Amino acid sequence: MSIVLISEKGQVTIPREIREKLRIKKGDPLVVDLDSQGVIRLQPAAVLPVETYSVKRSEEFARENTLTPTEKRRFRKYLRG
Repeated sequence: MSIVLISEKGQVTIPREIREKLRIKKGDPLVVDLDSQGVIRLQPAAVLPVETYSVKRSEEFARENTLTPTEKRRFRKYLRG
C-alpha cells in the first residue's frame, strides 16, 4: 500500500510499481469511479476506434444485409416450425 498526496489541481501520482504492474504510461486513459462504500476505483480504460459512415455507406450496409427472397422463404418456414 502506498500513500499519495493530492496536488492543488486535484492530481495524484500513481506509484511507479503500480504503473509498471498495470503497464500504464503517460497519456494512457483511466476510468475513475466511486463505489457505494466511498472507495475510489482507478482502472486502465479500453479505448476503441470508432468509425463513422456516410449515409450512402450506411445504405450500402443495409442492402448487403438484406435477405434474398429464397432466404426469406426459408426463414419464414423455419419460424413456423
